[in-house]
This record gives sequence, structure tokens and C-alpha cells, in this order.
Amino acid sequence: MKALALSLLFTSFTVCADETDTRQHNAKMSFISNVLVVKVGNTPQEAIKALGAPIKKQVTKAENKYYNVTDEIHELQYEGGIFKFYVPSPNIPVHGFPVSFIINSDAYSIKHSLNIGTTREAVTQTLGEPTEQKDGVYVYHNETDTNDVIKIHFINNKISKIAWYFYTG
Repeated sequence: MKALALSLLFTSFTVCADETDTRQHNAKMSFISNVLVVKVGNTPQEAIKALGAPIKKQVTKAENKYYNVTDEIHELQYEGGIFKFYVPSPNIPVHGFPVSFIINSDAYSIKHSLNIGTTREAVTQTLGEPTEQKDGVYVYHNETDTNDVIKIHFINNKISKIAWYFYTG
């Protein structure tokens, strides 16, 4: 199984509401900011090294209005996952970074064992209530960086897709 992040095991025990809220908050922040970046890397090359050759690779040009150059968005398609990376023009002092990851297969191990097929109840127990819900999709925002967003989609109350977006505009 391809690992995007280490799965963490939790010991079952009874805790008071404050401890549960703190645990959920910490799990949510860890999940949002690190779940998919840790093992995949920050560039298409690092992702290919970690995951192997993609089924399909697509490069789209993107105008950089701050430096007046053309950058690229690299999309790597794998069975059950799509990974997008920003690749800056070599003429500017900016590093590349992941833009989004979309996982819809249980071939990937997700942090906190929130894998495809995990119940909605387990998500809420682990991460707490979502920041918002849209059409049954749980949306979690990173409280310290409003650009990080995780969207968890469900079918029959089980995770069907996890989408992580670094920059939402």
C-alpha cells in the first residue's frame, strides 16, 4: 500500500470533553497541514520518486502576475489519486509546492487511519465537527493558514474521496 503519511493508532480511553476537544483540534490541524505532503514531497519529481511513474502527466501553463513570467502546474494522475504541483519559472526566487491532492482509492494510507471507506462517525470522532458542510461534504479549514482546506466526501456515510487544497484563491 502506498503510504502518503504514517497512520497513527489511538489508545481507547475515556476522556473529558476538554481533552477530547483538544485531541480533535490537534488531529485536525495535523491532518490538514501534513497528511499528504510528508511522503509525497513538494515537487513532481519528489512525488514520482515516492509513488513511481504516473499513469498520466499533464503540464498547464500559468501566468505569474507578480513576476510577469509563465509558471507551470504539473498534474500527476495515478490509480486512485491526482496530485498537482506548482512549478515556478526558473527565473524567479520561489520554490515549487503542492497545490492539491485528490484521493479516491483505498490504495493510499491516510493519516489517523481516515482512509477511503472510513465512517463519517469516525471522521467526526477523530477531527471534530467540520468547519462547514456543503452538500454532505465535510470541509475542514486550517485555522492558522486559511489557504489549506480538506474536503471529505461521503457515499453511504463512508469516505469516498479526500481532497486537499493548498491554495483556494
